[in-house]
Amino acid sequence: MTQTPVQPSAQPPVAKKIPALRTHHGDAFEDNYEWLRDKESAEVVELLKAENAYQEAVTAHQEPLREAIFREIKGRTQETDLSVPNRKDGWWYYTRSVEGQEYGIQCRVRAEETGDRVADWTPPAVEVGVEIPGEEILLDGNVEAAGKPFFAVGGAAVTIDGNLYAYAVDNAGDERFTLRIKDLPAILINTAETTGIVMVLVMVAGALGWCMSISRIPQTLAPMMVAAIHSPLLFLFASNIILLVVGCFMEALAALLILIPILVPAAISFGIDPVQFGLIMIFNLILGTIHPPIGVVLFVMARIADVTFEKLSRAILPWLVPLLIVLAAITIWPPLTLWLPGVVMGAK
Repeated sequence: MTQTPVQPSAQPPVAKKIPALRTHHGDAFEDNYEWLRDKESAEVVELLKAENAYQEAVTAHQEPLREAIFREIKGRTQETDLSVPNRKDGWWYYTRSVEGQEYGIQCRVRAEETGDRVADWTPPAVEVGVEIPGEEILLDGNVEAAGKPFFAVGGAAVTIDGNLYAYAVDNAGDERFTLRIKDLPAILINTAETTGIVMVLVMVAGALGWCMSISRIPQTLAPMMVAAIHSPLLFLFASNIILLVVGCFMEALAALLILIPILVPAAISFGIDPVQFGLIMIFNLILGTIHPPIGVVLFVMARIADVTFEKLSRAILPWLVPLLIVLAAITIWPPLTLWLPGVVMGAK
């Protein structure tokens, strides 16, 4: 009976020891393998090649099994595929994979805003190999990996407005990631457009305020109102209406400069505390910037949120109710505004 001679087993390579002393925070440490940190060293490269050769030698008998498992997995994998779209803010996000390409392609398409929650939150009909109208590619891993020794994405995130896409990438395999941001020019352009719109609104508001000042509309209406009203409470409610309307069209500082000399003396003549009336004036003018039809802040918010002014105006109406209730409360009940100043002044 013939016996197959036993083949000598491969011997694992052994890294040599070269003592190196490292000192950190007063503690000394001797590292025998510090030399392995030098990735460009010929000795380090030769050791890695020897370790790879040893691994291939001791696992050579597993090669048929590895190949069979690989073919089984590949045969059951649809290489040209895509993930289920998921919605974040105003976009649907999904990933495409293409046969023959190693990395996925991160894509998105803008979501519909029709007011129908069922339709708006129904994912788009995404088909394999079919591009959706308006589809944007956020990150093509195959393009990013071209010419690189290694490629891995550690994480990615999109800003709420959808203009910035940040992702961390490792091109060395050492798990040290570089943060990159895409679409920066787009956000700069968007910011410039928003700033331009705000400047136009400020200019229009300034022009309207100038016209009102030249026409002496506040100076005419205020004395008429004082002469026609004999009740302090009616005076306060009439002042609220005037300030709300003025707050829509005029910048707050300009409105205060015009109306304070007119309304404050009248308020004092009615026995209204200047602190209470000052708070009422400021509250009204701030409220005027966020209520339709010409709230300047609403235009800015609509631009940033990428929604129509009409839609934002409808959405903000319920939030105006509690603000108007607060306004009515500080108008009707003076202790609500005078209690804290009284405590502070009384403590002096």
